[in-house]
Amino acid sequence: MEKEQGGDGRDRSPEEVRAASNERRRKRYAEDPEYRERQLKNQLRYHTVHQAEITARRRRRYATDPEYRARCLAENAKARRASLLTRYGMSLLEYQLRLALQNGACAICKKKPNGPLCIDHCHLTGKVRGLLCHKCNSALGFYEDDPELAQAGADYLRAFYDSLEPPGDVMTSTNEQTEAGKAGRRIPI
Repeated sequence: MEKEQGGDGRDRSPEEVRAASNERRRKRYAEDPEYRERQLKNQLRYHTVHQAEITARRRRRYATDPEYRARCLAENAKARRASLLTRYGMSLLEYQLRLALQNGACAICKKKPNGPLCIDHCHLTGKVRGLLCHKCNSALGFYEDDPELAQAGADYLRAFYDSLEPPGDVMTSTNEQTEAGKAGRRIPI
């Protein structure tokens, strides 16, 4: 491999030459608005003409390269979280603090989910109420954030489960009584 001499008289590898060239281009891009505008136009033109090829190349790499796929998934998840947080006016630190205050669990069912918790917010004011698992967040949505509907649903379930409990004064049967009772209930045909 041939080496090129640098301005200081020492030999430089091709990697060092490339790095120096890239640094000069970055500096020019940052300082020269006309150069930056030309570069952006060239990039846009290239991507417009070659969009199908670029997409096919990315899909092929995503399907065959597990490291690339993992990096893409992580970047997408990070972008989604950041988008959600900005939508509700929360910083990542505020989300983490609220998560710690809830011990990493849903504010309603107290279960720790496998994935991130949903940011529950009031649809009238936009104010964040807490962090919920997907099921609890969906339940509130189905009740249209109406506390009376949610209470009516809870009362309905409670009444059903209370009706399943036998009264305390019922005598429990023995096996003999059960067998005798079965025989006495037979209906002749």
